[in-house]
Amino acid sequence: MKKLLVLTMVLVCGAFMFSCNQNKASDDRAEIEALINGPYAALFGGGDMTGSNEPGGSNSPNGIEATATQPQHWWRTVSSWNRVITIEFPSDGVADVTVEDSVNGILYVDRSFDGQLNPGQRTWVNRHQKYATFEKTGNNWLLTGISVGEWKMEDPGVQYVNIVSMRIEAPGFDHTYTNPGEVIPLDELPHINVNADVDVTVVTTNSSSSSYTPKTFGYLHHPIWIREPMDESPTNTFHHSFTVMGTNWRLVAGDAVDSATLQTENGSDYNWNAWVLPFKIIQ
Repeated sequence: MKKLLVLTMVLVCGAFMFSCNQNKASDDRAEIEALINGPYAALFGGGDMTGSNEPGGSNSPNGIEATATQPQHWWRTVSSWNRVITIEFPSDGVADVTVEDSVNGILYVDRSFDGQLNPGQRTWVNRHQKYATFEKTGNNWLLTGISVGEWKMEDPGVQYVNIVSMRIEAPGFDHTYTNPGEVIPLDELPHINVNADVDVTVVTTNSSSSSYTPKTFGYLHHPIWIREPMDESPTNTFHHSFTVMGTNWRLVAGDAVDSATLQTENGSDYNWNAWVLPFKIIQ
């Protein structure tokens, strides 16, 4: 009887501890999710790659041999945005996080060149992925590392355009990123003085069957969310510069688009890849 009583007490204590651990993990997940969608929301955003629902001019000189030309305007809007946050705890006080967004929207392309905004429309479906680590200090979870965010086609079987690397050059900083899935400690991300000039180089590949020249268009997105065409030299390598504006953490993005996507106002071709990098602005 005494042995049975001891066993019962052990089982009860074990069940209690399991319940406490489950509740603690649930509370930790809720806190981390709230941080991702709240104070750290800017770092986990998509870099406003949809264009903030604003028409974007595409003024860029076309090469002498170009068969693919820039439209008068093009931009994207979002119809639905669904987020899934996965959180694992490899050790006490450490959390590994994956944030995956599934995004549906409309692509607007205006090739009328008539001085009016009268674009065609087509739908698009993409996903945006970002990885991060959090560590608990005292009672609070803090973001300690984050990856490059990557925009890709929802169907990987039609992912023809890919970014291979993105280089950021600024006063006192020069680094080339080659793995968008790598979590980068916050203090190793670019910390750049306001008003400094930053050079961005994006290397791409494009396996589509397109015969257009150039086969890919490159665009640079930078604060405060300006989208500008990048120069291509040599083939598949795109360059552009910007001057740092704003405060705190911001995002810079290289955006590679299959040029066939922008040759018609409502064709079926849509393919792109974008990398979105957080950086800290120093006042």
